[in-house]
Amino acid sequence: MRKASKNGLRKLIMAGIVVFLLTGCSATTPTEPNGGSNDQASAPALPAPELLQFNFGFFGQAEKTAGSNENFFNAAIRVAVIEVITDFILIPPVAAISLALHTVPSPQDDGSYLWVYTWVDGEEEAQIRLRGRVEGSRVAWELRVSSTEETSPIVNELWFEGETWNDGDTGFFRFHDFGRNNKPIVARLDWDSNGNDQELIFTDLDENPGDELAWRKTGSVGSVEFLDSSEDELWFIRFDESDGTGSLRADDYNNGEEACWDDHQNDIACSPAI
Repeated sequence: MRKASKNGLRKLIMAGIVVFLLTGCSATTPTEPNGGSNDQASAPALPAPELLQFNFGFFGQAEKTAGSNENFFNAAIRVAVIEVITDFILIPPVAAISLALHTVPSPQDDGSYLWVYTWVDGEEEAQIRLRGRVEGSRVAWELRVSSTEETSPIVNELWFEGETWNDGDTGFFRFHDFGRNNKPIVARLDWDSNGNDQELIFTDLDENPGDELAWRKTGSVGSVEFLDSSEDELWFIRFDESDGTGSLRADDYNNGEEACWDDHQNDIACSPAI
């Protein structure tokens, strides 16, 4: 099994900070939607905001006890750090999609639909223009932003674009750093929700291309994995919400060997691999 270096994770964090800084504001409130009584039923389905967020609720109540749950507690601390980072990265784009749900889209001459709304933070404003167009079985999306910042105004810059299908349950967004030459793609978010299975993957495409953070769940069984592609190393946390069991494997813990816990989150020896 592969392990992950901390340097790779640091690169991924920095890529996410770049994405966060592109929003131009910290608090958001929608303005009245443009247009009037448009036929919103014909507009393409927006992805549900919850599909774009990592869900680490299983580890939310972790408490350190007298030396019996070191493995679970170590995993929970790692998840807590990851949760802060992913919230920091994904709250702005998730908020942008969430606001669109409360905005009436306008049909365009090219067959696309356009959602126009505004984020407000004190005297600063950022206008969002989200465009979706059905192309066969998929929907092509692009979200552009303009802001009123005096020092570095933003004018209709492409923040992220991508595609969805299965009524928004599956898709991807690619994030651009429009503050740099050629406005490169710096990160990608992929998601898939299909009945009992869910998956969300955030990938660094800039500082350390190919590094990825993945959350997966099938029924009650879930995992958190980080891949350092340059070192071909992986660490993981696995858990079962139905009985509370799980395990952790990371290069800086337990000599890089898998560390397990039981249904009371107490340390136990891991079962031999079959």
